[in-house]
Amino acid sequence: MTHAKLHTTESRANYTDAEREFQAEMTAYTVSSYFGIDTSEYSMDYLSHWTKGKSFEDKTKLLKEVHKTSVGFIETIEETLVKEREKNQSPEKNDEKQQQEDPLSSENVHEKMKEGYENYKQKQQQESAQNVDSILDRVMAEEKYYSTKTQAIKNGWMTKEEVVKLEHQIDSTLTKNEKGVMNGQVQEQSLTFQGRMEVGSHMQFQKRTGTVKKKKEEQELER
Repeated sequence: MTHAKLHTTESRANYTDAEREFQAEMTAYTVSSYFGIDTSEYSMDYLSHWTKGKSFEDKTKLLKEVHKTSVGFIETIEETLVKEREKNQSPEKNDEKQQQEDPLSSENVHEKMKEGYENYKQKQQQESAQNVDSILDRVMAEEKYYSTKTQAIKNGWMTKEEVVKLEHQIDSTLTKNEKGVMNGQVQEQSLTFQGRMEVGSHMQFQKRTGTVKKKKEEQELER
């Protein structure tokens, strides 16, 4: 890239082979170092190979061009990285952007409180001591809900009693869902392996008991 930038068809003749390779490798080394990539071992060997026994007429000019070219490459790469980060920004950033576009108000406070508390409780249920990310998700959801609740009460859009009532309603709904009660209908729960074994054993016991009883009745009739 440095060759294409500095050593064009028009300017190539102004540099010796050693000067061109020196500038190219110095630029690559500078840019890599800026982004935390260590190429020192390769770069030093390469530079030593091309500069050993060579003399440069204007070292200051060469280094100034290296500096200018390096800055240009760094700025271009950083701009590209920023754009990629914006494309792949986290859900939390999207939430912040959405909050800015749709700020909390007296019209949407109940809906946002409900969404925030449900999200917090969901993250709480998914939290695992073995999963650091799940803990962070729960903390962020909790902080977000607490901020919304504080703002709602402070602005007089909801009273503390209304907040408590809303939380209790959501907790009650979540508890019912966990027990398999949804929309007022009791959902049949799937049996665990142990449960299936217990049911199977009970059925086998009933079958054996019925068979024994039947045999006894047959014996009584024969008598």
